[in-house]
Amino acid sequence: MPDTFNSYILNKNIKVDNFILGNKYRNEVLSDNTEIKIKDFGAGSQKLGKETRKIKNIAKISGSKLNFGLFIQKLIKTFEIKSALEMGTSVGIATIFMSYASENIQIDGIEACPETANYLKSKIKERNIKNINIYNNDFDSVFENQELNNKTYDLIYIDGNHRGEYLLKYFKILKEKHCSTPCIIIVDDINWSNDMFEAWRELTKTKNATFLNFYRFGVIFLGHNLKHGVFNVKFV
Repeated sequence: MPDTFNSYILNKNIKVDNFILGNKYRNEVLSDNTEIKIKDFGAGSQKLGKETRKIKNIAKISGSKLNFGLFIQKLIKTFEIKSALEMGTSVGIATIFMSYASENIQIDGIEACPETANYLKSKIKERNIKNINIYNNDFDSVFENQELNNKTYDLIYIDGNHRGEYLLKYFKILKEKHCSTPCIIIVDDINWSNDMFEAWRELTKTKNATFLNFYRFGVIFLGHNLKHGVFNVKFV
């Protein structure tokens, strides 16, 4: 499966300009000295303890790496993703990479911290980006208040809370209510802690699904015509 994956997805060509735009935004936030007040939900940050933090420090610790930006753009192109949900946008590096990946994609992002959400909204407005919508609330409230209504998504990226029991809880809700058929779910930080790793192992018991383990993150294919099982993929 890894060889098939490499030839099927990682070797796909994307529009270079789209990647450059995503990287330009990433470089911008990595040098932004703006300070914002952080309200942490879930497990919080293991490396950023201060309540007031600089954008560049948030981006350095919690922002998506460059190779992940390339990966997610290729994933969106390969599977012709039209709708995506990102749970935990932070300052929006992955969000912006997804936005530039396709003219046909619509992205809903959830970010609980008010000042972080407002920062990303301001950057979206600066760039006149029309395909991103941000919900400023915690995950539980979004689901309990049914803020997503009956929306379903081709791609879901879970990057927040970082507690195993909640990962399992959110996966169940997403699978039952918000997954298109087929659907791809990316789970970040699967080796963040023992309980996150154990939760990931529990997810891999899901029937009729394909799991790719990239060590830092995992990818779940639901309803796709791919070989079933759990596969480890080297990701440089």
